Amino acid sequence: MGFMKRQPSLSIRCPQATSLTRNNVSLFYNNLANVLDKNKFEGKDIWNMDETGVGAVTSGERGTLVTVACAGNALGNMIPPMFIFPRVNFKDNFIRDGPPGCIGAANKSGWMMEDHFLQFLKHFHHHTRASLDAKVLLILDNHSSHLSVRGIDFCRENGIVMLSFPPHCSHKLQPLDRTVYGPLKRHVNSFCDTWMRSHPGLTMSIYDIPGIVRLAFPLAGTPGNVQNGFSSTRIWPYNRDKFKDSDFAPSLVTDLPPPPVLPEQAGTSAPLEVPPVHAGRSASCAVPPVHAGSSASCAVPPVHAGPSVSSAVPPVQAGPSVSSIVPPVQAEFSPETVRPHPRAGPRKITKGNGRKKCKSAILTDTPEKEALEREKAKVKREPTKVKRKLTKNTLETSQQTKTKEKKHTEKDSDSEKEEDFCIVCLESYSRLGEVWHQCCQCKAWAHEACTDGGSIYICHNCESDGEL
Repeated sequence: MGFMKRQPSLSIRCPQATSLTRNNVSLFYNNLANVLDKNKFEGKDIWNMDETGVGAVTSGERGTLVTVACAGNALGNMIPPMFIFPRVNFKDNFIRDGPPGCIGAANKSGWMMEDHFLQFLKHFHHHTRASLDAKVLLILDNHSSHLSVRGIDFCRENGIVMLSFPPHCSHKLQPLDRTVYGPLKRHVNSFCDTWMRSHPGLTMSIYDIPGIVRLAFPLAGTPGNVQNGFSSTRIWPYNRDKFKDSDFAPSLVTDLPPPPVLPEQAGTSAPLEVPPVHAGRSASCAVPPVHAGSSASCAVPPVHAGPSVSSAVPPVQAGPSVSSIVPPVQAEFSPETVRPHPRAGPRKITKGNGRKKCKSAILTDTPEKEALEREKAKVKREPTKVKRKLTKNTLETSQQTKTKEKKHTEKDSDSEKEEDFCIVCLESYSRLGEVWHQCCQCKAWAHEACTDGGSIYICHNCESDGEL
């Protein structure tokens, strides 16, 4: 503990699952190459869309964030942002001081929903003028609000090709996350300080955020910053060999073990080939003391009459016997053999209500759209299932759920608007037997199935803020 006190910049963290593995990254760049080759996209046609949370530095609503959704292309152009307020109803005066051309929406959680995403797609189409004859590529993450059947239908009808990133890879693959949102939040904090000095005695609210973003947005979303985001991720110009071995090192702790060897495959390795040996000479893989003219070792060129030759042993002249001890061949040394990397425990298997494991995909392709439609239809049919027979276990689970709901209400009575929604999947707290985890930094809640299952939970927003 003394070491940790002397190093305040360090923190103790349990190994968490990460998707920045070679397979996931290779799949994304394969999909990107297929889309670029098929549609002949140029830099002006490649767009990235992402959301971030912006809040007041000091106010009565500290900790309440307004979602800002932006989109930029590989040439450095950006469209006006979209604001989503944590309010039940949206009013036009919420964004009266915002950037020119911006739009707004509102819901209880303040996060992007499927309806708001469709609204953003219409806003995006209005500024990009995409069509079936002049298509554009929109690259975005796998958030549940982006997996909307109505949104995909709108994109297919208006020439917008959607490609998704692998999950948990925004810090490496998302252009706006790499070079735009970091400067944006720094400029927002700076202008918040200026606002408070210019308005002594007044309290900043979330309705002042659009005016702050109007000042910070041109300074952060410069063409140079946006272009650097696409070039640093090698999305444009395209280069799939951007990442090195060190970039994939964090995923070693959660890599799956190698597949087991099948019984019929065990013991079928090809034996060592023994070169032809002339009469009077024997071949052996284990090298005993070598006597003149007695034996030859494996993996040795043809031995002619005369002295025998052993691997890693100089030729032995005819005459008195010479004993030679050959050291065994050792495998390449690695520090991991002495102290292996820490490994994350096996993930908890959830039944029914777990999040679907996502991967990079071309969402506007017909197979992906049909799979999403089947998944949505299955979710709609779930409430009509016959009620389960109550048993002792289900009754205990119900009592635990009620206790959890009571604690949840007592802890978050001041944030009633956010406590009923999962910060990851945005579903309400209503299912029987659910266990929720609370972020240890922002105190937001999430389903256990939506987290990595570790004892310490930090949401994706706090993680992205910490990386900045």
